Amino acid sequence: METVIGTGGLESFRDCALLRSISIKRSAEKGLGKFIVGELEKMARQNGVNCLYLLTTTAEGFFTKQGYETIDRETVPIEIKNTTEFSSICPSTAEVMRKFLS
Repeated sequence: METVIGTGGLESFRDCALLRSISIKRSAEKGLGKFIVGELEKMARQNGVNCLYLLTTTAEGFFTKQGYETIDRETVPIEIKNTTEFSSICPSTAEVMRKFLS
């Protein structure tokens, strides 16, 4: 029987995307979160995305180590602002982070 121990997703718009729903089972092997984020970044690059955004209330330190920077909510592209995650799911106190992909 297979067991899901980690997930993640992307919501893509033209040349930017929203990194969504990274979750890891507590008992999962260390480094799985970094692996999932890296694979999502690779997929984004392959699809012409050059900038990723995310919202977090608990993982700012983790994402900073992955090269993301905290930014002002007002600088986010309108496509990202119009997502349900940005406009209603995540609280307005969530940190907004960005990473340019090279």
